Amino acid sequence: MKKLLILILLIISIPAFSAVEKTGVVSNVQIWGGIAKAAVCSSNNTCVTYWVSLSDTKGNSVLSMWLTAKVSQSPVYIQGYAPDNDSHPYSGASKFYGMTVK
Repeated sequence: MKKLLILILLIISIPAFSAVEKTGVVSNVQIWGGIAKAAVCSSNNTCVTYWVSLSDTKGNSVLSMWLTAKVSQSPVYIQGYAPDNDSHPYSGASKFYGMTVK
């Protein structure tokens, strides 16, 4: 019974850990209240939007990286968590986790 309960909890929590990855260029950066959003688009114009909170140093650093990548048009590889909030200002954007500027 205990194993069954653990299995059920694991299956339920899998979508919460879904990764959203994208390689492309930063095409749009926005600030809405306490969050910043960036759209990363690949060569075939498919875009994924990510958001980060600006309430700490990490968020401000990420915003600087996004702006630098946008201005230089450097390719980026970015990861985030599956969107869980469709309301404004998140609008289905994935929560930022990590990024590599190539």
